[in-house]
Amino acid sequence: MKFIITVDTEADNQWKISNKLSLDNIKYLSRFQKLCQDYNFIPTYLLTYEVASDEESVLFFKRLVDEGKAEIGAHLHTWTTPPFAGEEMEEMTRRPFLSELTDEQLKLKLENLTLKIKENFGFSPISFRAGRWDFDSRLVSILNDLNYEVDCSATPKIMWKNRDNYFYKSSINPFKLGDSSLLEIPVSIIYTGIFVKESSSISGLFLRLNDGFLKKVINRFFLKLSWCRIFPETKSADLINVFKSASRNNLPVLEFMIHSSELMPGGSPYFKTKESIDSLYFNLEVFFKYLSSNNVEGSGLVDFSKKFSSKIS
Repeated sequence: MKFIITVDTEADNQWKISNKLSLDNIKYLSRFQKLCQDYNFIPTYLLTYEVASDEESVLFFKRLVDEGKAEIGAHLHTWTTPPFAGEEMEEMTRRPFLSELTDEQLKLKLENLTLKIKENFGFSPISFRAGRWDFDSRLVSILNDLNYEVDCSATPKIMWKNRDNYFYKSSINPFKLGDSSLLEIPVSIIYTGIFVKESSSISGLFLRLNDGFLKKVINRFFLKLSWCRIFPETKSADLINVFKSASRNNLPVLEFMIHSSELMPGGSPYFKTKESIDSLYFNLEVFFKYLSSNNVEGSGLVDFSKKFSSKIS
């Protein structure tokens, strides 16, 4: 099994609606990068337009890429990527979903993000994640046209209301739409109940249940659907259970995700203090150490995509 780390690399506290952008959280990534390197894991930093435009941020990530210690890809936030339909400040405050954009707006924003990364790093990104998990099916053809090879926007077993998102019953599922060769490697969202298989009949029935009290009870006591990411209540044991479940299901990859601003005190609503950040790192290190002791190898998103695609072609 390969272990992929994806980092939505963006401005500070993007949960809070504001017409101002700051990038203080990028200065806190050195600690995270060192932890990854200690266990020979290769993080993939998915950059928003504001990060890819910032000189200090570019120097930091370019050094990591040049040294083979990280990959970079693209992360589209509609409210920070030009062109803007009206006033820039108004769009930053309103924060339109990707699926709200016209075909032309969507195309131009993704082109501009891709070009900005190419201008400042010397190569075009070929990995992508949509902001707020809002993967619009129109993106497939646009990403193809821009020579992207891998997407990680899908959320297995999670349906977002009023979104044109994809629905997966397993934690990795390469998909092709029309003539697309775009590989989908979603963040791992897995049943961690010890007797539950990803492809079992009970999991299929659970997916068809309407959201409500019964579904919550079944999930809490039996299925235990878990993300491979850290929330304030997450313990290292929870992450280890996600890995164990992925192993039981013979999945070829485990994909962890985090927001760059979650690694800075006060950079997100989840981790507001230095103590909470230290706790986050404690749980991460226990998790990383466990994976390493079980011979799990790290991989960048693009590197895994190329090797996986070559096996199934």
